[in-house]
Amino acid sequence: MQRSILLAVLWVGVFSSGMPNLLAEEPAASPKPIPQTRPEAKEALEALKRRSPRLPLPPPTAEELQRAAERSSQRSGGKSERGASGLGGGIVNNGRMRSLYLPAELLAAALREVPIRA
Repeated sequence: MQRSILLAVLWVGVFSSGMPNLLAEEPAASPKPIPQTRPEAKEALEALKRRSPRLPLPPPTAEELQRAAERSSQRSGGKSERGASGLGGGIVNNGRMRSLYLPAELLAAALREVPIRA
């Protein structure tokens, strides 16, 4: 419940900020065809994987890499465990995207807890 409320708040903020107007491409003359069969749908999904992202994610800075390494070593007790749990304090791309592209007021709202109604 909290997550859906948070996502709704974020989407409203992003779409009301005017950001999509800056990033939007020209509308196509006709809509994209809808895949009619499973192989066509799978092909369309594979094509989406090759598409370039609308919001680029820049490579991590030296500071971000250093902080990630410190968190990882603290979590594993100084041991280097390759491919362990994935929760070892590495770099979180979703968090980086939020910090790069969301306005400060939406970041502050996202960090506040949303009370659960019973």
